[in-house]
Amino acid sequence: MNIKDIFVKEIDHLKLRNDGVAKVAEYSDNFANDVLRYELETFVCEGQYRDGLEKILNSYVYNINHNNQPGIWVSGFFGSGKSHLLNVLKSIWTNEKFGDGKHARDIPQDMSSDIKEKLKELDTLSRQNGGLIAISGTFSAQAGNCPNLALLKLILKSQGLPERIEFANFVLWAKKQNIYDELMKLVENDGSNIKDEIEHLYVSDPIHNALVKLRPNQFTSPDMCSDLLTKQFPIASDSISIDEFNKLTDQVLKKNNKMPLTLIAIDEVQQYIGDNSDKSIKIQNLVETLSSKYEGKLLFVATGQSQITSTPNISKLAARFPVQIHLSDNDVNTVVRKVVLAKKPTARESVKKVINNNLSEIMRQLNETTFKFVQEDDQTIVEDYPILPTRLRFWEKALRILDETGTDSQVRSKLNTILKAVKDSLQKPLGYVVPIDFLYFHLATKYLQSKTVGQEFFSSVSKLYDSNNPDEKLEARACGVIFLINKINTPENTLGIKATVDTIADLLLENLEDGSSSLRSKLPQILDKC
Repeated sequence: MNIKDIFVKEIDHLKLRNDGVAKVAEYSDNFANDVLRYELETFVCEGQYRDGLEKILNSYVYNINHNNQPGIWVSGFFGSGKSHLLNVLKSIWTNEKFGDGKHARDIPQDMSSDIKEKLKELDTLSRQNGGLIAISGTFSAQAGNCPNLALLKLILKSQGLPERIEFANFVLWAKKQNIYDELMKLVENDGSNIKDEIEHLYVSDPIHNALVKLRPNQFTSPDMCSDLLTKQFPIASDSISIDEFNKLTDQVLKKNNKMPLTLIAIDEVQQYIGDNSDKSIKIQNLVETLSSKYEGKLLFVATGQSQITSTPNISKLAARFPVQIHLSDNDVNTVVRKVVLAKKPTARESVKKVINNNLSEIMRQLNETTFKFVQEDDQTIVEDYPILPTRLRFWEKALRILDETGTDSQVRSKLNTILKAVKDSLQKPLGYVVPIDFLYFHLATKYLQSKTVGQEFFSSVSKLYDSNNPDEKLEARACGVIFLINKINTPENTLGIKATVDTIADLLLENLEDGSSSLRSKLPQILDKC
């Protein structure tokens, strides 16, 4: 049996449709909808992801028709799956329908009965309140110091309106006058696109000509249109008061004077606030207004890397976000095991047999370090194969220390890196384990660009690795492992690991059946020459 035979999925054909990157945004085209479908298919409804959805829906349903709908704060390190969770929440909130007739709620596997029950309650309540609306995105840098404006743009876009207030007001006016459909036909008969022309409202000849035909008493000639439109729909400023925000939000969202059950999911709120206490205060006021204004119909969910009490700026928001969800490393590992590493039931016994036959070798590796084999590893070693638990811990530590941006240890990069490691292993026999030098060679070019690796070292090791001489290739692999060990073995880290021959051999071993004694005998002479 080869490695490729043990996985549920055809790993050689597996592609992460979103490259492991979940972005909270409105999905408006076929490709984006395919990505959303993929995110629903790969959503792991377990652990904190399941608990988080249950907590959000329970809180919302309980607080409908109360004076205040508590905000929800979702925290977790960069890439812990916060965006993925929000995308799934948004999709199942409205139960979006896909091209093949399937609905969003039918796609995730293992959806808990509590989640399904609360979604049914949500549907029942929506029929009494004008339907369901979900709005999502991030507060863009273009909105500057005005979160009111940032959110209003997302609301306008979600309802198919232009993001700029003046243009949105024009469309709302045209619809209220019952001339929008005719206006659109006239503009398009003129060979133009209505959305493009609205973006140039004050100088758009097709719109001006159409208005003269549709409202001749008001717009007496095309030449007068520009001045009249500028006065009626003046260019909006780069900020908006809460009163103006409320007025336009009511106009856009309310249906027959009823407020639909509305989800607002905003990603990276902590990143938007940064060190700006003024933004923090404005978001407090915005969320307070939204939570209390609509009799519990509107739910505000926000994300940040830190728990809400961890920094002075976001701790000010604690009263507005009393319901808190924290995603941990364990949840990330669960995603990786389900999306990439899931084993066929028929192969699990074979994997387990290989591990048990070589358990003494596995337990001996890195035994004097903090990465050593522990009893809890018995529960996950089959799930994580062909990556050993000791190496996985080393891997995660190295990624966190080496990557200053924090992007390599997150779900998106972890999925991609493990998928690459597994794809490289597919033709290997059962008993093969991914060596740690894979991590160096997988990321070496990136580390060179960030100057984490020096040019001379990178070039020398790369040349040796490409050699046809087995000893030179082994020398390169050993150098990659030594580089990783020396990077994580800083004075402040009491990890108990050093770049000794035994440790290097433990981390380079590829086939458990072979044992590491051969490597331990070869390495001293090779490293003395190096």
